[in-house]
Amino acid sequence: MRGLGLQPSADGVSAVWSRPEGFGKVILLLGNASNAAAACTTMPCAGISVSHVVSVGSWRNAKSLRALLETEKSNLVVVPPEFRSFQMSDWLRPDDKVDIARDLAEPLEALDAAIDASSSGSMPSEGSCSRAVLLHCDLGHNRV
Repeated sequence: MRGLGLQPSADGVSAVWSRPEGFGKVILLLGNASNAAAACTTMPCAGISVSHVVSVGSWRNAKSLRALLETEKSNLVVVPPEFRSFQMSDWLRPDDKVDIARDLAEPLEALDAAIDASSSGSMPSEGSCSRAVLLHCDLGHNRV
């Protein structure tokens, strides 16, 4: 990914929730932008097929991830995950106020839709026991 600024890495991703469904289960993963880059390529994320990536971070990383997805689509190497991005800073100042219902409404709706779509999708590919939705920010601070 030279020039895009992100190096794909499956290290540090956290599985925080799972729902058994049909032939596999859907797992919610939390990570950083490098984990999202890994999910957008052929690099495995702990043997889990990532069907959706919800990006809540900088426009720069979202742009890099979109470029990576376009490259993967043109190479026909892997079916890329569905990708949604929402701009938000990883850092809050002590006087910043976050209204979760207002400020995170769209990303939470996208996350809910991704989990539902992944749950109702076809059976995971051979060798993969689960499907996952990866929610990530730029740096992955304050994860479980």
